Formats: sequence, C-alpha cells, structure tokens
Amino acid sequence: MKENSRANLRYSAIRCVALLLVASLAGLSGTRAYGQAVRWTGAGGDDNWSNEYNWEFPPILPGPADVAKFDATYSPGRSAVDIDFSIAGLKYVGNSTHELDLLGSYLQVDDFVQVGSDKSKGGTGAIVDWTSSGTGGTLGIGNPGALGTFHLGVNTSPGDVANIASLFLHDVTVDAYVSDLSIGRKTSDSFSAIADGTLTLGEGSTLNVGTADDLAVVNIGREGFATYIYPTDGRAAGLLDATLGTANFNLSELNIGLGTAGHDKSRATGTLRTGLGTNITTATAKVGVGTHATGTVDMDGGLLTIKDDLWIGHQAGNGSGPANGTVTVRGSSSLYVGTTDAPATMNIGLNSSAAGEALGLFSATDDTSDVRLNLSELNVGRHTGGGTSSGGLATGTLEWNQTEAIHAKKVYFGRGGSSKGILDVQAGETFKLGDKYKSVSFLGISYHDTINRGTSTAHLDLSVNDPFFEAYIGDDLSIGRKTNLNTSTTANGSLKLGSNSILHVGTANDPAVINIGMQGHTIYKYADLVGGATGVLDATQGTADFHLSELNVGYGMGMWGDSTVTGTLKWDQEDQVLDATNVYFGRGGSTEGILEVPKYGTLKLGSAADPVSMLAISYNDTGGEGTSNAHLDFTVTDPVFEAHIGSDLSIGRKTNQSGKDSANGSLTLSSNSTLHVGTTDTPAVVNIGMNEGHLGDATGKFTAIDDAATVDLHLSELNVGWDIGYGGIDNKSTATGTLEWNQTEAIDADKVYFGRGGSTGKLNVSEGGTFRLGTQDDPISFLGISYHDNGAPGASSADLDFTKENPTFEAHIADELSIGIKASSSLSNSANGKLKLGSNSTLRVGTVDDLAVVNVGREGYTNVYYKHDGSATGLLDATEGTAEFHLSELNVGRRAPGWTGSTVTGTLNTGPGSTITATTANIGVGPDATGTVDMAGGLLTVETINMGAGGTFNFTEGRLGIGTFNTYLESGSLDQQGGTLAPGFSPFDTSLAGIATINGDYRLASKGTLEIELFGLIAGSEYDQLFVNGTVNLNADLGIGGILDVELGFAPQIGDEFIILENNDVIDWDLISGTFAGLPEGSLFSTGYLGSYYQFSISYVGHTGNDVVITSVVPVPGASLLAGIGILFSTWLLQKQDTKGMRRRRFTAMLLSD
Repeated sequence: MKENSRANLRYSAIRCVALLLVASLAGLSGTRAYGQAVRWTGAGGDDNWSNEYNWEFPPILPGPADVAKFDATYSPGRSAVDIDFSIAGLKYVGNSTHELDLLGSYLQVDDFVQVGSDKSKGGTGAIVDWTSSGTGGTLGIGNPGALGTFHLGVNTSPGDVANIASLFLHDVTVDAYVSDLSIGRKTSDSFSAIADGTLTLGEGSTLNVGTADDLAVVNIGREGFATYIYPTDGRAAGLLDATLGTANFNLSELNIGLGTAGHDKSRATGTLRTGLGTNITTATAKVGVGTHATGTVDMDGGLLTIKDDLWIGHQAGNGSGPANGTVTVRGSSSLYVGTTDAPATMNIGLNSSAAGEALGLFSATDDTSDVRLNLSELNVGRHTGGGTSSGGLATGTLEWNQTEAIHAKKVYFGRGGSSKGILDVQAGETFKLGDKYKSVSFLGISYHDTINRGTSTAHLDLSVNDPFFEAYIGDDLSIGRKTNLNTSTTANGSLKLGSNSILHVGTANDPAVINIGMQGHTIYKYADLVGGATGVLDATQGTADFHLSELNVGYGMGMWGDSTVTGTLKWDQEDQVLDATNVYFGRGGSTEGILEVPKYGTLKLGSAADPVSMLAISYNDTGGEGTSNAHLDFTVTDPVFEAHIGSDLSIGRKTNQSGKDSANGSLTLSSNSTLHVGTTDTPAVVNIGMNEGHLGDATGKFTAIDDAATVDLHLSELNVGWDIGYGGIDNKSTATGTLEWNQTEAIDADKVYFGRGGSTGKLNVSEGGTFRLGTQDDPISFLGISYHDNGAPGASSADLDFTKENPTFEAHIADELSIGIKASSSLSNSANGKLKLGSNSTLRVGTVDDLAVVNVGREGYTNVYYKHDGSATGLLDATEGTAEFHLSELNVGRRAPGWTGSTVTGTLNTGPGSTITATTANIGVGPDATGTVDMAGGLLTVETINMGAGGTFNFTEGRLGIGTFNTYLESGSLDQQGGTLAPGFSPFDTSLAGIATINGDYRLASKGTLEIELFGLIAGSEYDQLFVNGTVNLNADLGIGGILDVELGFAPQIGDEFIILENNDVIDWDLISGTFAGLPEGSLFSTGYLGSYYQFSISYVGHTGNDVVITSVVPVPGASLLAGIGILFSTWLLQKQDTKGMRRRRFTAMLLSD
C-alpha cells in the first residue's frame, strides 16, 4: 500500500502542473473554474476517463483539486480509468448506479470518497461497483499524514431524507488512508433521516484501511447527533461484508451499530462479516452500542485483533430502546482481544443508562476457531447504573467452546443491577478460565456493585450439559455478592459443577477468598439497606480444589435495615480437602449460611498436617441489625464429615461491639462425623454462644450425642455461653451456649466454662451417655460453672444436673472448680451455678501433691469502693457419685471483705462417695455471704475451717477430720449430728494422731462419734485430742449421748493418762454437759491392741476440771472370768472412712459394774 502511494504522489505532482496549465487556459476563456465538481456525462463515445468529452461541458479532465461526481441524471452506468488519475474527491449521488473499471490503472483520491452521501435536502443514493478488468487496478484514498474520508450512505442533511449507498468491490485494491470509513452513518439532527450503507468485498478485492502510524475509525451503522437529545425516528444501517475479499484494517475505533445517547426512537444497525482474507486490528470495538443500536459481527474466517476494549451490546443512552450486540466466531476465524502484556476489557451486555436494555452475545462455539482473550475485565451482563431510581436491564451471554483458556484478571457474570449473565457451553464442549501458570484473579457470579435498583442474576449450571470446565481462580470467587448501598437491590448467583468440571481456587502458597452470598461494604457498613444477596456453590460433582484464606457462606457486612443474605454450599468431594484458614457459615447480620452434603457424600475441612484455623458457624462480626444464622446438621444425610480445626471453633458468636444484631448457630455431628479441634502441642478454643457486643443475642449449640462419631478436642478454652460484657454497665447483650454430648473420648482442655459472663451455659447428656473432662494423667486446669467475670450487668447461669439422666460423668480438674462466681465489679450482675453429681458421676479436683481450689458461690476482689446489688449463688451436690478433692482452699459462700450490697450463697452437699481434703475451708465468709456445708457422708478433712456469719455446717454423716474449726467470732458451734469426728488433719490419712481445735462450742448428738486414736503419750503427735474454746455438750440431742471410739495403736501402761478433750473455758461456768453413750463419770471400758485388751477409766472433770481424760487401769481378765462375774457388754458397730475409701472397725465398750 505504501509503494503504490509513493508512486501515486510522484504522478500527482507531474500531472498537477499540466492540469494547472489547462485549467488556466480554460479560466482565461471563462468557461469553468478550477477546483470544482466535474460531473461524468459519458458523452465522449467511450467510457474512458481520459476522454475530456465524457465529462461535463466545457470538456476538461478532473484534476487533483477537482471532485469527480456521478449521478443518475447525467452519468451513464459505466466508466473506465484508462490512465492513472489524481483527484481531490470522488462522489456518487442522485440515486446513481455506476460501475467503475480501473483497467489496471491507479486512481488517487486525495480528500474524500462519498457514495450515496450528500447533504442534499432531497436525499441521495448510489449503487456502485468498483472493479478492474486489468491487473493491478488500485484506488487510493488519502495519503499518509494527509488522511481522507470514505463515506457510504452517510446522511448529514437537515431534512427528513434518506441517503442509501451500496459499494461492491471485486478484482480491485483500495488503499484507504482515511480518518474514518463510515458505512451507513446518520449525523443529521433531522427527526426521521435515514442513512444506509453497504460495502461488499468480492473475490479478488482488497480493502486497506489505515496504517499502524495512521489509525482510522470505521463506522458501520452509526446514528446520532452529539448535541441533539430529542427523540427521533430515523435510522442508520451499515453492512461491511468481507467474506470473499481481503480486508486489512488498522484502526483506533471499530463501531458496528453505534447509536448516540438520547435518541430514543432512532435506530442504528451495523453488521460486519469477515472471511479468510480479513485482518483487522483496532484499539476499541463497539458492537451494538447506544439506544436502539444493533451490531453484529459474523466471523467466518480471518483475524480480528482488539487491543483495548470490546463492547458488545452497550446501552449508553437514556432512552428506552435496547442496545443489541452479537459477535459470532466460527470456522477458521481468529479473534484476539488484548495481550498478556497489555490486557483489554470486554463487555457483553453493558447498560450504563437509567433505562433501556442492553443485550450482548458472544458466541465462540466452533472449536476450529482461534479465540484468545487476554483481559483485565470480562463482563458478561453488566449494569453500571444511572442512579438509585434507575431501571433498565443488561443481559450478557457467552457461548463458548474453545480449548484456549480465557485469561482475564477479573471475570463477571451478572454485574450491577439489573443485570443477567449467561454462560452457554454445550455437552462435549470446553470452557477454561485461566491456567495453572496464570490464573483469573477474580470471578464474580452475580456481583452487584452499583447503586441502581434491580437484581444482578447469574446461574452457571455446568451439570445440565456437563461440558469440560476448568477454572483457575487466584484471589476471589464471589457468588451472589452485593457491594452497593441501594435500598432495594439484590444479587442472586449460583455455580453448579458438573462431573467434567474442575475448579481451582487459590494455591497452598497464595490462598484465595470465596464468598457465597455476600452483602455490604466496609466503608459504608452503616447504611440503611434492604434487598439482599443469595449465592449457591454446588460442588457435589466434579473436582473442587480450594486453598483459601477465607470461605464465607452467607456474609453480611453489618448493614442496617432489613436486607438478607443467604449463602449455600453444596459439597461432595471424596478426594479433595477443603483447605482454608478461616471458614464462616452465616457471617454478619441478617445472614444465613447453609451447608448441604448428600447421603454418602464427603466433606473434609483441613487435614491433620494443615488444619483449618477457624470454623465459625453463625459469626456476626459486623455492626447493624439482624441475625446471622447457620445450622450444620449432619444427622439429616449422615455424610462423611471430617474436620481439623487448628485455632478456633465458634458456634453462634457475635464479635461486633455495636448494633442490635444477633448470632444463632448450631453444629450437629452424626455417626460418620470426625471432628479434631486443636492438638496437644497447639490447643485451640471452642466458643458456643459467645457475645462480644453490648446489644443483641448470641446463641450456639454443639451436639455430639452419636457415640459413633469421633470428637477429638484439645483446647485452651471451652466456653459454653460467654458474654464478655462490652460496654460495662450499659451492656444489654445476652449469650446462650448448649453442649449436647455423648462421647467416650475425654475433652482435653485447659479451661472449661459453662455460663461465662452474663450468659447461660447448658449441658445435656442423655441417659446412658458419657461426658468426660480431662483424664487422671492430663486433667483440665479449670472448670467454671456460671462464672461472671466482667463488669456488665446481666445474669450468668449454668445448671449441670447429672441426677436426672444419670449419664457417665467423669472430670479431672487440676487447679480450680468454681460454681456460681461473680468476679466482676458490676452493680447488678449475678451468677447462679449448679453441679449435681449422679450415681455414675466421678469428680476429681486436685491431687495430694498438687492441691487445687474449689469455689461454690463466691464474689469479688478486695476492692472496697464498690457497693453492689448483684448476687452469686453456687451449688455443688455430691450426695451421689464419687467426689475426690485435694484442695488448698475450699470456699462455700465467700465474699470479698470490701463489697457490700450484693449477696453470695454457696452450698456443698457431700455423700458416701465424697473424699475431700483441704488446707482451708471458708464457709459463709464475708459480708452478706451465706455458706452451707451439708456433710451427709464421705470424708472431709480440713486443716482450717473458717465459718463466717452466714456459715452453716451440717454434720450428719461421714468422717470429718479437722485441724482448726473457727466459728464466727468464736460464738458459733460445731454441731455434730452424726458421722465421725477424727481430730487432726492429714491430706493422706485421718488415722493419724492430731489435735482438732474448735474455736467455738462443740455439740455432739447421739448419732455422732468422736474417734480418738492412741499411739503414745504426747497429745497431737502421738494421740488425738479435741481442743474446744467454748462449751462442750456430749448429749446435745438429749438422747443416750454421743459415741466415743477409742482406737489403740500401742500397749499403754497402768496409769497412763490421755487428755482426749480439753475444754479451755473457765471451770466455774463451763463444765462439760452430758457424757458419751454408756460412759458415765468414772466408768471403765476396754479396747484391744494386737489381740490384748486394755482397760481405761473416763473422767469428764479431769485435768483442769472440765476436760475429758481417760486413764489406763488394770488389764482386762479372760473372757470366761468376765462371764462368770456378770459383766454387762455393750457393743457398737461403727463405720469410718479414710482417704483410701470406706473401712469397717469393730469397737467394743465394756461397762464394768461393781
């Protein structure tokens, strides 16, 4: 093309000089001025351009400044360019029909070619053929650096007229150095003007438009006047048919069916047909753009290269008419959009107006074609919006079957609203997005990111036709996502894999994010919204290879209003592990996260080597209102479920600190479920019903009652109901956690809470079920049952009652058991905790070597500045089952000394299976504290018991070993109504010598026993002694008196005295009341040691006059002698318990009569 142009320029220069001379002579004769239109008349007797008489009188050939004009009135049907010519313009008007034969010559048109293009008010038209019966016929338009124009059927007339043109090329070459080639273009502002152009390339024809240095614009069916916004009913239609010829275009713009914004009734229709000889390169291509615009590209061969942007069906005006664009690639066609280094954008069905409809179709279903898309964005159905009240619709359809993958940074199906994205891939066909070397960064399936109303819709169902689908997503897969702020917009998207589908999202080194049903914006999260978002990902077929930083199934980012978000994950991947850092079902307010796994299906979350860090089931972490809901119930279909959680399992958790929103979640395991949370080396946290805000509710439930399931928990904390109390005294939030359990495997945890903060913690274990906390070798550190540890108001509540269903309960606690604890400084919060053991319960707290603490009803620190009106109530009922405690401190109803106003109540009930050793026991200590110990069996041995003003010690059964018993202000008493009192304290064995000091009164009833053990003559170290700083009554119930049980551990000598009860009060008024049963003052009794019996006398006025002293007297004679002298025997069978369990000892008291 450039060589012809250079030759043409040389010829033009020479010819210009000659023609100027001729023109000057004609001017001198006064016939015609140079530079005007020269009409072809054909009157010269032949068809040759070189015959002056074929041109309008006065006869003169058109020169470089002239316009050769052909019309129907004066121009016959054929002309031949028999020599090379150079003219300024070539014009066909007046409805002419003409054939131009170049005869192998070169015709240079410097400025313009117009075929059926005139500004005449009467309209115009032309049907023209360009051919060359000789070899090498070429028509040049414009020059490099001095571009011309090429117009066919262009209407610029102000009248309501029609300009219609048809140009057919065959066996001819057209070199067009033009700024624009327009085929059927209407620029008139007339209401009903028509522009209609057709350019057809026949066999042997070549059309060259533009160069790499001088890019052109091609308009095929373009309508509109840029400043005219009133409705018109005109039209522009253009057709470029290059199926047979050769088309080489270098363009800045390719416009096919382009309408101007605002022309509500006018029409623009453009069609491009390509063939094997087509080679078009353009920066941008617009196909069916504008109001009432229709564009069609039908590729049946050739190459179309688009560097920057491709629009297919773009409604860009404000009218109601549609924009309709279609691009079809078939046969040996090649379509390249963008490059790897310079990606382009592609929009299929784009609406950027406030009304109207955009319809875009891109069809590449012929796998013999070569379609290469390298894009920054692919939008299939996009509505960019025109305001919150705008309407309109955008529908994009992608029909695909190419082995070459689409390479795009971002791909959207159904973007903005109202929009609809459609993917059509038939059976046996192929659709690929990205590859393992270069993934698609973002795939959005129904992605509403504009403020205009309406719904974005996209449903990619690959299971219907089951094509081969493979996608590599690098950063983000979002299905049904709304990011806009409009009050009535929604997003509705789904992706369903087929059996031939492979979906890769993220990699192990670069994890991605998946959002299924998501609404909101982090910047505008407090907007008042309705509408919603719905997303579904169905991976029950095919292969889903996910490596994620986040999986969000139902995610609302804290919007206020009545918006709703629903995400559904349908899953069955036997050979694939869902690898993710954090997994959320029902995240944020007004959300619902749904998981569906079919019967015999498989869901694997994480692995032992690479666990999921966090699994959150109903996790409300954004402000606003509404409830996050998620209920994962595997009992419905009983699939294979296996999860490895590394850090956090949260069920029903609200983390945001503002808003009225709530969380409601549950997890129910079935027989084929396996759940691993944490490891021994890296323990995790489980939160069931947790609220971190100051409003709203959090409800969580974890059910593992199928003992065929496997639940392996290694935790730093287990919180069943936890309200952290954000906002202090202004807090109004609540939390409820429920744990339903039946697992033989013990829960391995450092700390376990039921009802923490202002919350309710529930435990349900059915009859025949099992609940184990820790093991003997690896106990839990802490168990808190109703433990209010923050300054917010509200009640903490937990009632663990194992007497109802009587399951197997076993707990091993190393450091602390706290029941009904108010540890905060709130004015009005409360704690109410209960633990009742059943007959199948075993509770072990501390060991002999590592003592623990038990708190039953306790409040506060030592802060003296607060006055409170809350309460702390705790109950530990061990009347059934086994309770083995080794404690440094036992607190039953204890309150910090500086706190006033609130009340504390603690109750401890022991039973036959109780073994409790403690260094210190505080019972009802502190202001307004009430503590009650009901000792109804078992062993209680305490070095120091401190009774407060509200302390009560009911001693009816069991064995009590004490070092010191401090009554309140030494004004109370130890009332022994039954059981055995063994003086002295030992955490190992109460059958050791010791001194028991009672700072207060001692009252012994007839069913009670005082056990004295004698191993030598030194009180405290070698024999037991009861030391009382108060009154002593050995027959407090006015019965037969309490029982004295003397256990002999050595052989005493006659006269050895033992002060077994020393009363430290003044003798004048504090004599001992009553006597032991059967042992009046001075009576004798005997006890044995190593088969021998020894006789003792007893005195209640010994030592200082008010002490009980027994003295060894003569040995007891043989049994036959005793029978002969009529001695009366009295025998009691006593039961005692030491730290190793219950033991029986026979005591025989022998009263000797004078």
